[in-house]
Amino acid sequence: MSKNRKIKNRSALATLKNWFTDLRAIRKRIKARPEAALTAKGMQSEGIEVWSLKPESDASSWFFAPQPKRRLISLCRTASHTDWGDFPTWTDRRIYSGDYALGKVFASWILPNHVRRSIDELLLFNTSGSVDVTKNWRLKPYSPNWTIYDASMVCKSKPHMTLSLVTDCKGNDETLTTSELAVITCFLQSSISMQINRKNRQSRRYKPSHMICPILIVSVLNCLQARLIEAYFDGGLKIHYSKLYDFNDTHHKDQMDLFVRWMIPRTRGNTAWISPLPALTESCEEADELCSYGTGTWLF
Repeated sequence: MSKNRKIKNRSALATLKNWFTDLRAIRKRIKARPEAALTAKGMQSEGIEVWSLKPESDASSWFFAPQPKRRLISLCRTASHTDWGDFPTWTDRRIYSGDYALGKVFASWILPNHVRRSIDELLLFNTSGSVDVTKNWRLKPYSPNWTIYDASMVCKSKPHMTLSLVTDCKGNDETLTTSELAVITCFLQSSISMQINRKNRQSRRYKPSHMICPILIVSVLNCLQARLIEAYFDGGLKIHYSKLYDFNDTHHKDQMDLFVRWMIPRTRGNTAWISPLPALTESCEEADELCSYGTGTWLF
């Protein structure tokens, strides 16, 4: 490794270590707060910058883009009793998810085990039109119970990551729950820690490393509300989050398809940036092929 490259690597390593320390401090402050959720003003008081994310717009996210609508066209109808396990690849699942008649399977995939009973009720509601089966969906008392599942890297060669978070509480468009913020800071810390370890291992052979490790979260709130959250750290914690989409509705085809497109996203953005990122000027180009997924283990 040349002298200039060694200096560059040491500088990047020092920056990442500072970022890790800053994120840890933010996480501790959030954990110490008594509120179950923070408003935009409350997050800004903790040094977090927040923006609105509009999933319908391809240009609203810094580092992720949804799959184009054409990928969701179902070429044939599949029996409604078929489950996700019958589809071995993401491509098969993508085609399968485009069929509105199979919305039950999609919803049961993004929702946790403890609310899957509600999906059966949703199917009954869609066929019978009865409101009795859904009258208690939003009336459950707040509970801090939450879980993470389906954490995976979008591409093997990129630091972009997606995960699903489920929190057993009612949400609103003006706040993020402390569980959402805790997961954001934890996974960003873990991603930065991985980059630090990689830079520590660099010796004779120099490889450009990523500085920014963005995450995209499908956040499901009790019981059929969901939103998308993008977060990254580039010297400051940046969070984009969408409004809540209500799946407690007979006609949820459009938002179901929208979430499917974002749950298998495309990557974009310069993750080697250290200085503030430039403004977006245009939407990213459509990729011809999907990135292959790799899974990892993450611990709190």
